[in-house]
Amino acid sequence: MRLEGTCLGDVEIEGENIITVPEGIPGFPHSKRYVMLENDKDSPFKWLQSIDESDLAFIIINPLYFKADYKIRIDHRDISILEPFDLDDMLVMVIVTIQRDPKQITANLKGPLIINPKNRLAKQVVLVDSEYPTRHHINSIMFPQDHDSHPRTMLETL
Repeated sequence: MRLEGTCLGDVEIEGENIITVPEGIPGFPHSKRYVMLENDKDSPFKWLQSIDESDLAFIIINPLYFKADYKIRIDHRDISILEPFDLDDMLVMVIVTIQRDPKQITANLKGPLIINPKNRLAKQVVLVDSEYPTRHHINSIMFPQDHDSHPRTMLETL
């Protein structure tokens, strides 16, 4: 499938790489199909590009690259739409807001995007009882030495 006019120009994607967000991302309910794109293979930042709206894309990152102790607890019912799943396999990403001043780049730790890589389903959850902010400043990027290329956030269900 060819996507035209995306954040990275025209790109060719494979159908098996499509991530479906059945409930949409809050504020963007009509975009339900996305693909993760890399601008630079050495960068932890990725693009979450909408297939339904070519002008809609989010910058995302695994929070462990800047917050090594990021742990979330969510009600199993909040992610039941992603079933079947194994918590150890789930990929957790957060949406980043880029500013002109690099010191002002923030990530939404209160609304992580949970992705089941096996069935390519995803959901953005809102951590209601969490002290994590919606605008956590990213001061530096760390590359965890004891993780694989996609470090896994500690994810627990209630």
